[in-house]
Amino acid sequence: EEKKGNRPPRYIYTITPLGEDAFRHMLRKSLADYNPSVRPNAVCIAFIKSLSSNELIPLLEERRRKATSLLQKITRSSQHQGDFVIVFDHQSRVIETELSWIDATLTAIKSPQWEEC
Repeated sequence: EEKKGNRPPRYIYTITPLGEDAFRHMLRKSLADYNPSVRPNAVCIAFIKSLSSNELIPLLEERRRKATSLLQKITRSSQHQGDFVIVFDHQSRVIETELSWIDATLTAIKSPQWEEC
């Protein structure tokens, strides 16, 4: 326990050697594994052609605005997070890929061939 000034006591914990081993084991396993997140959006994307182009365009534009806003927040946060910069870099790249997909899909929807597919 540590106390500074008028602040409440702060408890300080240490990790045991066994805990350190368990942490490193989980870290190695997680870094070597790849399980992309299952997103509910995958189902809606599979049925995208169920909506008209006139309905899809504003929906995807809204999705783009939300993804762009999140990317901007992550970019601002990453400037102040020290060791977590690599986490923000990963998140940014995932969102950038999403934005690229949205743009390509919007272009496809606006083309005459979309209705023919």
